[in-house]
Amino acid sequence: MPISMDQVRSLPDFQTAYQWSLSIPNPPTGMDWAPVELRCISTTTPNRSVDPMEVTIRGHRVRQAGMATYAGDITLTFVETVDATVLEFFNAWQDLVWQTETGIQAPRAEYMTTVILTMLDGRGNPTQKYTLFDVYPNGPIDAGELSGETGDVVRPSVTLSYTYYRWEKAA
Repeated sequence: MPISMDQVRSLPDFQTAYQWSLSIPNPPTGMDWAPVELRCISTTTPNRSVDPMEVTIRGHRVRQAGMATYAGDITLTFVETVDATVLEFFNAWQDLVWQTETGIQAPRAEYMTTVILTMLDGRGNPTQKYTLFDVYPNGPIDAGELSGETGDVVRPSVTLSYTYYRWEKAA
């Protein structure tokens, strides 16, 4: 069935992909998230799927929902400044997870934290929120491509691991 212009016009404002915030309410000890968050230019969103269970009984096959599986990773991309704010933050955080020279690892309570990704409307009001639990940097801290052929900035990216997340619609 075709839709009408009036139906499209009756929809609420569309959620934009550029109005969001990413916060770490309790960053690892001694680390300041605010100057790093300002440099964050993109993030993937967390997701999960429900694994199917398939049962065959005497030639009849049925499927039903099984366990939920969380993807477990999001990737953040930043613009870096000459003071190396982003790379310093994530290298220090990753050193809490594992110190290469000594093999020392901080207790989980010291390096795992909560991350909140909030989608915003045109006035900056929250519309929905993802709260990610047990977050730490698990992937390589990639400084991005360096090239003498462009006038672009350095765009480091980092992968954060999480155990699970909670999604909420703003009130």
